[in-house]
Amino acid sequence: MWKFLLLGVAGLLSACAPPVFNKPGATQQDFATDKYSCERDSRQSGGFSGGIAGAIEIQQYFNRCMAAHGWTIQGTAEQAAVAADAQNKKSRVEQAGNQFKQCIIDLRRKAKYQIISNHFSNLDSGTYTLSQKADAKIPNTTESSILINYTEQQNICRSTLISTISDVSPAAGQVLQKAQMDGDAITVRLARQQISWGEAATLQEQLGQEVKTKLSNIHN
Repeated sequence: MWKFLLLGVAGLLSACAPPVFNKPGATQQDFATDKYSCERDSRQSGGFSGGIAGAIEIQQYFNRCMAAHGWTIQGTAEQAAVAADAQNKKSRVEQAGNQFKQCIIDLRRKAKYQIISNHFSNLDSGTYTLSQKADAKIPNTTESSILINYTEQQNICRSTLISTISDVSPAAGQVLQKAQMDGDAITVRLARQQISWGEAATLQEQLGQEVKTKLSNIHN
């Protein structure tokens, strides 16, 4: 679920001080009206990127819209500092995310894990194929042992990513830490032959969707 990391960083934006707009002679109702109009336009315009990049693009679009209505942003120096800090944190998380992905790629290439390679999820989306989710087989003793070892190594890969995200956005870090524990619990059930490969794949994919929703809600 490395793709979710940008959503975690996007949560940081909600904690940052929003721009303070000023317009000589304007009332609070004037501000509310223009703000609603610009928010609506930004939602309808489309064409934005995903994650943190999209959040920044939407904010920039909104600022230009407000400027078109005669509003100016106060404290531009402070806002620039906030934006620079957010960009720095974004870069840190992107680097950690790329390192995590490469670590998992290298891990999956190891010969000893090929016996369970057909049960791996899509690395980018965290999803499984229909045939994987329909697999009613129970892992044998050898597969169970290899699966546990793989999961331990995968968590080592994930540790730096979660640590970085936790530093940037504690709320997102908590979500990912909880997800790792829940995912490990599913793996343990599989390794103990309590559920099938398909049941485990379905549960892991559902967990991934839940995590994605929780991370998205951080910045909503």
